[in-house]
Amino acid sequence: MTLALAVTAFVLLILRNEFLPDDPPFLLDQASFLITYLNRWLWIVVILGWGNHQFNRPMKWLPYATEAVFSWYILHQTITVVVGYNLTQLSLGPVIEPALVLIATLGGCLVIHEYIIRRSTILRPLFGLR
Repeated sequence: MTLALAVTAFVLLILRNEFLPDDPPFLLDQASFLITYLNRWLWIVVILGWGNHQFNRPMKWLPYATEAVFSWYILHQTITVVVGYNLTQLSLGPVIEPALVLIATLGGCLVIHEYIIRRSTILRPLFGLR
């Protein structure tokens, strides 16, 4: 139902752009804004509904991810800033530099969480692990 409404709002949005004059009367202008924001809202609801349908079931990796999320959250900020700052000095360009920051952040979070935090009885409670 929501998908049908979103598609209808999108079609109305396309038709609005096609047939609305450049300087529309006040009511047409307000209706145009209503269609625009209704379209945006409905697509958000469609995406959330799809996500609920796809991900609202037990998954094998979910307990691990639930345990890891807080330490990854803390680690990614520091790793991103440190790696980003050091790579900026190298002037690698707008494609390679962000790709390396992403790879280093994901890899660093995985390695530090898996091999240091999870195996340390001192660090486990500091990162919210039991």
